[in-house]
Amino acid sequence: MVNGGAGAIGFFGRGRGEDGKIGSGIMGSGFNSIYLFNKFINRYMKYFTAIYMMPVAGLEAWMQKPEAERKEVEEAMHKDWDEWLKENNAHVKNTIGLGKTKRISKEGITDTKNGFMLSSYVEAESLEAAAAIFKNHPHLSIPDATIEVMETNPLGAQ
Repeated sequence: MVNGGAGAIGFFGRGRGEDGKIGSGIMGSGFNSIYLFNKFINRYMKYFTAIYMMPVAGLEAWMQKPEAERKEVEEAMHKDWDEWLKENNAHVKNTIGLGKTKRISKEGITDTKNGFMLSSYVEAESLEAAAAIFKNHPHLSIPDATIEVMETNPLGAQ
């Protein structure tokens, strides 16, 4: 509904509430609306981050293989990944590749390497259900590859 009330725009604090005032929908307006909306969502839905990992030595060894050999295997894996994603797209909200890494400490900023390759944002009923989504993921066909899944928790007034 454009005029708020129980409609989505009013829910976010825009539009007009039942009293006709702008921004007086179910959750009011501004910062407080977003905070309350996130509390509402996180009460009924759970979100998880999946980290796709591979030991640095394994990734470095892979990159030493001839490009043609890598390309053939990568294309096959990409096909398997697309099929897996079609089966799980209701749960997997996004996936991003992870790149070069910097380590920040009290001593300063340095280059570093880790085994993190990708991450996905996932919706599921529980940690166990989220982990089960990845049980047969194509990433696990890579020698020594793993996937770690952890629940995300909103902080503060987000």
